[in-house]
Amino acid sequence: MPETYLDFRLAGESLDLGPDTQVQFEFNSPLFETDTLPGTLAYPFRVDNTPKNRRLLAFPGYLAAARVRNQVFAADLYLCGLLWRRGQLSVVKRSADGFDLSFQTDAGDVQRRLVDLQLAAVPLPTVPLDFNGGAWPAVLYALPTVANALFYDENATKTLQYRGLVNAFANGSYDAGQPVVPMVYLRTVIDAICQVVGYSLAGTFFADPEIQALVLYSNQAVDPAANAVALARHLPDQSVPDAIKAVRALFCLCTVFDPVQRQFVVDALRDVLADPRYLDWTDRAEAAFDWEPNVTAGFWLEQKLDGGDDLSKNAPASQYLLKIDGAQEKITVDAGSLAMQRGPATPTSPTGSDTLLPVTVQKGNTPLLPDATDNKTTLRLLFHRGRHPDAAGAPYPLASAEALDYSGQLVGRYSLRWDGPHGLYATWHKDWLAFRARTETVTRGVRLRVADLLQLDPRRKVLIRAAEGTTLAFWKQIQVTISQKDGILVAQIPFYKI
Repeated sequence: MPETYLDFRLAGESLDLGPDTQVQFEFNSPLFETDTLPGTLAYPFRVDNTPKNRRLLAFPGYLAAARVRNQVFAADLYLCGLLWRRGQLSVVKRSADGFDLSFQTDAGDVQRRLVDLQLAAVPLPTVPLDFNGGAWPAVLYALPTVANALFYDENATKTLQYRGLVNAFANGSYDAGQPVVPMVYLRTVIDAICQVVGYSLAGTFFADPEIQALVLYSNQAVDPAANAVALARHLPDQSVPDAIKAVRALFCLCTVFDPVQRQFVVDALRDVLADPRYLDWTDRAEAAFDWEPNVTAGFWLEQKLDGGDDLSKNAPASQYLLKIDGAQEKITVDAGSLAMQRGPATPTSPTGSDTLLPVTVQKGNTPLLPDATDNKTTLRLLFHRGRHPDAAGAPYPLASAEALDYSGQLVGRYSLRWDGPHGLYATWHKDWLAFRARTETVTRGVRLRVADLLQLDPRRKVLIRAAEGTTLAFWKQIQVTISQKDGILVAQIPFYKI
């Protein structure tokens, strides 16, 4: 048995842990949640009131000491001498027996730092206004044309000679006399969020060039004369954690915060399911097990509509809703897209050619009208498809919720509608929800080893061979206690059988 199992280090120095110290950990898989950011939970534990602990913890509870409210400490947790987790440690309580401590790591640590951060407060740069356009990462935003009859009120529409289009484009150039509304690439925002928490982006999802073409709809115009785009001003009214959860649920993703490698790993659950790799835990599993049948009876997939868009009031169900089988389990996504309009751009459009455009009826914001600066939007995504021809063959900057252009030509592999051959369900959700609909739950006691905990990855399948049959599964949750005296105790683990 190792000399010590647990070792919490603050600025490289180890806390004094007594021989009776033990910590209960709970690992929650992010594969099966749509409305939380699950990760590792360390239940509060106690350390002795020793001179070293008092010093490392900044003398908590000592009335003569200067206090810092809610003081937290960067901490590294070593398991048998090997770095296992990085996170934040704080004192929950001081008592006569010692200090009760809380340790937050991976998703818990990240969510604590992001919980009060709004998208509009994410530190994004101010960049020049560029009418030439382009794809991420050469440019950080796009200028797609959007039809919006309500961007200005009636008086301002007349005064400013608004013709019903933002980012109006004709004869090969933008009309700077109409509202110019930058729409930030989603990848730009995700990279900035990673920088806030000190993580790098990893995984396959955001490496897809078509995913990199996603932009966030905005209704915030800029003054072309200022030649500046403050990117954060063009983000929707939503918190960072809620935005992460919304994108994850919309595309059926697995998000993992790796605190040691400092990586935010994003993969499609369809790819996680298809990955043939597994770990063999046969010799760690106890023979006894509990079994529960599948009670799933279909899914109800729904995107939330933007209440500020008048078109939402009469939106067809096909735009935001899909029911699968019995539709018993509801998956609501706090994100969506825009309606698409095929035909005349607007009654007062400068061109008579029919076109395909995203359309909204929603008040906008502009520096030209000081009273029009607080009209908010929800998280709505569009694929920026580049320039494609209208009915007359003239190219224009197309952003779309669909995978087709005006002429019906395929311009992408993905759609932001649930249904259809390129829709969210067929492309991202179908395989995973089919697994969810057929899986069974098998709960076993497993005596995990140090190497298992060091390499724990919810995306990796587990194989257990037993007399009743072989089980290949994903673990849902692992509750395990690690004791300085007794080592790693038996963990009770529910598995979802594949």
